[in-house]
This record gives sequence, C-alpha cells and structure tokens, in this order.
Amino acid sequence: MTPSDTATRSQVSAGIESTEDFADLLRRLNGIDMPPSRIVLESVRSLIASVGRPQVDEQSAIRRFYGLLNQKLRSNKKVINDIYARAAGHGYTFNYPQKRAIEWAVDTSNHSALAELLGSIVGSDEVVSQLLDLFDPVTVEQTRELLQGETADPTKLRKALDRSVQQDVVDATAGPLVWSLWRHEELYAYFGQPAAAPLADRPYLEMLARLNSKLFERNRSLVIRFVSPEVESGLRESQLQGLYDWVAGEWDVIDNHGYLALVIDASRNSWAGAWSICSDVILMAERFLERPIERGYFRWKDIRKQSLEHMPHLDDQAAQFDKGNEGFSYRDTFVLTDPNGRVAKLIALFQKNERDETLLPCPSCRSTDVEGNSYPVLGVKSWACNNLLCPERSIYNRGRRYDFRSLVRQSAIEDPANEIPVDNVRRWMRDVLEDEGSEEIMSTLIRHYSKQGDVVALIDAPVEVRNSLGRAVRVDLSIPKGEGGVFSKAAFFNRYLTTSAKVEGQAESGANSVLDERWSVIEGSSEQVLRKFPSDVFDRAITSPPYYNAKEYAQWPNLYCHLHDMRLVAEQVFRVLKPGSLYVYNVFDYFDNDKTIVFSAMGQRRVPLSALTVDLFRRVGFDFEGSSVWDKGDIEGKRGFNRGNFSPFYQAPFNCWEHVLLFRKPATASLDVPDKWRRVAEIRPVFKMVRGENRYGHTAPFPVELPRMFLEDLHADALILDPFGGSGTTARAALDKDMRCVLIERDPQYAELARELTAAHQAGASERLF
Repeated sequence: MTPSDTATRSQVSAGIESTEDFADLLRRLNGIDMPPSRIVLESVRSLIASVGRPQVDEQSAIRRFYGLLNQKLRSNKKVINDIYARAAGHGYTFNYPQKRAIEWAVDTSNHSALAELLGSIVGSDEVVSQLLDLFDPVTVEQTRELLQGETADPTKLRKALDRSVQQDVVDATAGPLVWSLWRHEELYAYFGQPAAAPLADRPYLEMLARLNSKLFERNRSLVIRFVSPEVESGLRESQLQGLYDWVAGEWDVIDNHGYLALVIDASRNSWAGAWSICSDVILMAERFLERPIERGYFRWKDIRKQSLEHMPHLDDQAAQFDKGNEGFSYRDTFVLTDPNGRVAKLIALFQKNERDETLLPCPSCRSTDVEGNSYPVLGVKSWACNNLLCPERSIYNRGRRYDFRSLVRQSAIEDPANEIPVDNVRRWMRDVLEDEGSEEIMSTLIRHYSKQGDVVALIDAPVEVRNSLGRAVRVDLSIPKGEGGVFSKAAFFNRYLTTSAKVEGQAESGANSVLDERWSVIEGSSEQVLRKFPSDVFDRAITSPPYYNAKEYAQWPNLYCHLHDMRLVAEQVFRVLKPGSLYVYNVFDYFDNDKTIVFSAMGQRRVPLSALTVDLFRRVGFDFEGSSVWDKGDIEGKRGFNRGNFSPFYQAPFNCWEHVLLFRKPATASLDVPDKWRRVAEIRPVFKMVRGENRYGHTAPFPVELPRMFLEDLHADALILDPFGGSGTTARAALDKDMRCVLIERDPQYAELARELTAAHQAGASERLF
C-alpha cells in the first residue's frame, strides 16, 4: 500500500526527530487536520528522548499504519467474510492463526502474502485463484474517509459526554503510527516493566509465564468424574453428601479457570436419580461459598431492601444478605441418548473462575500502566491499558481490556497442536446428542476443555483413555474433600423462604361450579385464585411458568423475589392436587442476571432455574420424579457459538432443550413414570413471528404437543390445572384428550386470548395460522 502523496513519502524518509515531525506525519497519513492532544505528544516526546528516532523502512511503515487502522475500523470485513465463505463452500476452513494472517494480508493490501498463505493451506490452485479474485481491499483514500467519518458520525460510540470525538479519533491513530515506526522490541522494553526488558524479543505469553510462572501452572485443569446413582434413598442421600464434599474440596485444588465435568449414568434404573443428582450438584456447586464479598459491585444493601419490600415476613437476620454466594460457574448440561432416544447419560459442566489480583501487563504494548477495577463476568478480573500509545486503543481512544482467562484461551488457540477435528466440533455443537460411549465423552471433554500439556484427572472412569491427546491424564485414587454438606442449610435459602405461616385454601361455592365445566379461564393471581378451591381435586397440573425476568410481563427485582412468588403458587398447587398426582413444570436454564450480587452486565450468567425449582418444590412437599427433555431442534439465535474456532475453551454448544420437570404429590401407592417420558421429545416451538410481527398474541407460548404428551396416561374426564395459563395451550391439549381444564392467568389480554383460542379449538376450528 503506497500512497501517491510524495510529500508523505519524503516525510517518512526524513525520519522523526521531534513531536512536531510526528504530528505532521500523522496529519498527512490520517487526513485529519488536527494535531494529537498535548498529553499524547508528551508521551511521544518521552519516547523519542528514551529510545531515539526510529529507523524504519518507509513502505513497510505506511503499510503497517494503514493495516492497523483497517483492523480498528474493520474496513475489509466484507472482503474477508467473502473469502471465508468461498473457501467454506469448497470445504476449506481456517484456524485462528491462519485467519489472523489472512486478515492482516488483506488489511495491508499485501496480495503476494495472501497468495503465499492460501497456497500453503488450500490444496487446490483453482480454489486459491478463486479466493484471490475476491481480493479487493479498501484503498488508502477509503481508509481515510472511514476514519474521518467516525469523527462526524461515530458508529459505535454510545455517549461522547463533553469529549471531542474528533480529538479522540486523532489520538487513537497515534499508537498505530508509533508501532509502525519503531521496532517492537524497543517499544516492549520501553513500555514494559524493567524485569521484562530482557524478554522483549519473546512472545507475550512466554514473557508472562517467565515473570509469573504460578499463573500458568496447569496441574489440575480438567477433572472428569463418572457417577452411577444409588437406587436406595438412604444410599443416595449419602452419595449426594459425598459429592457435595468433593465439589467443595475440588474448588481448592483445581486450577483457576479449569473445568469440572460430572458424567452421570441415566439409564433406566438410574434415570430419576441422575436428574436428582444433576440438579442438586448444579445448585450447590454454584453457591456453596457463602462469605462477604469485599467488592464495590456487591450491592447487598440494595438487594436486601428490594427483598424485604417484596417479602415483608422474611427473617432478615437469618437471610444474612451481607454474604454473597459464589462457587463454580455452571456452563451447561449435555443430554446423551441411547439409540431409542432414551436419556442415557447427563454431563454437567462447570468452570472455576476465582478473582485473581495478579497484575497483568497489556498484551499489545506490555505496559504496566493499567487499571484493574472491572470484571467482564463474575470472578474474572479484567484490566484496561492506560498507555496512550498502545496500538490497540479503540477508534475512540479507549484502552484495550483483557483478562487472564482470555489469555489462557489465546494460548490454546495459537498452538496448532490443540486444534480439534472438525467432525468432533460439529457432532458436539448441540447439547442433545446420541451417546457413543464413555471413551468418546472423555476424549471430547479433553479436547474441548483442556490444552496441550495440561493435567487431566479422571475419577471412577469406566474405561481408559487410549489417546491422551498431549495431556497428562491421571487416574485419581484419592478424591479431594471439603465441607460441602452444610450447603442445604445455607443462608441463601432464607432469602426467599419466608417464616410466615402458610395460608390454607378457603373453598368457595363458585369454585366448585368451575370444576364441573369443560374448561374455564380465570383472571387473577394464581396463589389467590387457588386458595378458593378445595384440596385434592385436580388430577394433574401442567404449566410453563413465567421465567424470571425473561419477558416483559414477568419482571422481579431479583431472583429471591421470583423464587418466593413461585413458592407461594407451588404450595397451593400442591394442596389442590390429588395425592399421587403430577405437577408437570416446563422451565429453561437461560442467560440472565439473577441480581443476587451485582446489577450490571457482569452478572449475566446461565441461571439454573431448573435446579432452583427442584429444591424449592421439594421444600413445598413434592417428590421429584425426574426431568423429561424437550428438544426444540436447531435454534434460531446464537446462544452458543465458537467464533469459527476449532480450539479448546471456545466450544459452547447450542442450548437446544428445555426441562419438563416432573413432581409428584406423595401418595401411599408407588407410581412410575411412563417410559415415553424418559425419551427426548423432539417438538418444534411455536413460530409466532411473521415478517417481524408477533401474529400469535403471546410472546412465549409452548406447543400444544407438549402438554398433550403429558396427558396420555390419564383417564378421560380427568381434571387438569394450569396455574399460568398464558394463551391456553394446556386447555386445548386437554380438550383433545376429552378432559376438563382450569386455567388461571393474571394478564387480562392473555386471558382473553386463551378464551378465544380455546373456544375456537372446541368448536372444531383448526389452530390459527401464524
């Protein structure tokens, strides 16, 4: 990339001897008639005084400068994406280092470098020729126009306050020019800490490992434990306590940012026990560390105030809101099936993310002038570079943010030996798949959640790993133990389990008449309405409740308030169900901020609503019978992705299934769950959006096939309850089975929609077309 501006060429050739020379050159290159700010020029003056003037090849300096600007601006995004798409169409994909080299060749307009690179990767000259035909990078003039456009009409700046956007953009171009003129080893030594100067010529991660070797200890980076649930209740309780103690002990010995995988046998005799262990361990592992959090983001006083206003009968002293609950980060639960679609194994996956205060120099410029007061997610501390001459300041002159967890991921992605076979990545793209044996499970977990050189621990593995994949695989005979068994009595539960006496139902005559109707929709609060019904009258309850803060009609100040309200309804549902009857409860472990620690975006995580619900309903009195799996098919959104990388730590499956939790009101007779419910139910969700408009009328309806499936074992004329009626799906399913149904819905519009759809269905009309 060589501009036609001869004055620019001669200026570079003359070298940089003063800040005036630097400012003049920057103005010529970025095309903006404004000098850098005083503080930036002071930084340049100090650099020249310490390092001396640069000795640089003119053409390569200009090429690099515009390449760095194009990276910031993503100027060649379309060209690069077209190259990747065309290559993929011919069966060629690129790993991260290859993508980085391709993008740099395009951003620096280096056709020969791109041709050489593609020739070394792609085995077909014809395909290479087709890819090179797409090489059409922006020109110098176009880069300048994009840059100047950011000063007048910023594309990503949320708010400029009183700052000059033009000045920010100009200052942001100073770093790329510095790193285009001076040798990088000189700059690393100048900006970095004195101890790092002798390592200036080493890659960043190697330099960091030599300075802070403890950070890179990978002595227990992945732990895989296999569990076969005990059948007898007494043994199962003892087994669970043992797992709790193991999880607590594992926290102390596993590497930071390491992974924990629990593989649970869910075959026919273990199905209910597997789901019980899975939900209990998920709830415990995430929250077993109950302690004060000495961080400004812990908003416990606000959380306490919200909770007491919502739950006036809460025991404030027992709740101990000044203590936060932390632990492993819950990542996912994989469902593995046998050839007949029955659930065969569950894999619960966790990651340890513990706050680490070790100062990390900037990966781009190696400066230690950094701030460390931010957390991208809970438990992961990030740093922001304050060096005004860092090459990776944003286009609006904001310092690069980074964290050690990301650096670990980066170290894995840059080593080609860590690359995961494409067929393995594609097979495990969804979190519902067919089981192909324990050896494949272990090798996949090793590939996806550890890197070359890591130590992997196996506990109670049924088979050996025949290929260690470059890891040190160790069979653990001694299992770490901690104090995890006390979690069931943690203060956490006292933050939503009120101490007020339960309000029993007060049957009203009008309620009995409703029970005789084929179907009815009652407007009002479920808890209040259900109090009017007599006890032991419904044969089954089926519902999809309002998920915590997932929709506009279901908002709570925090998770504690949501769980409290769900408990009040569950108590009344328990009362009105006949002994032995089931409560079928559809819920999804989705991503949100539970607002039990922090209110900002850093609190976004996967909220295990299913595990919380299982514990809550047990405390109400229900027996947990297991979870039926609703596989919704390939999802439309991008809730799981790997950014196109086939390397460890980037593999996040698409979350394709939801829980249908099965709870039973205890009875004297022993009852069993139909075998069909142990199989994965493949049911497509309701398609309610047509050309961007919701034609259904409800934002979260579930398909009628789902409740219909959970009515097949009941007799005709059975009485069904849906305490969160929504659009009336359960009533229509009951009519299909010649059963009666009572819906309760607090939203008048949804109640009317339920009446409309159910009446049409009863009249023989087909489902409305949406």
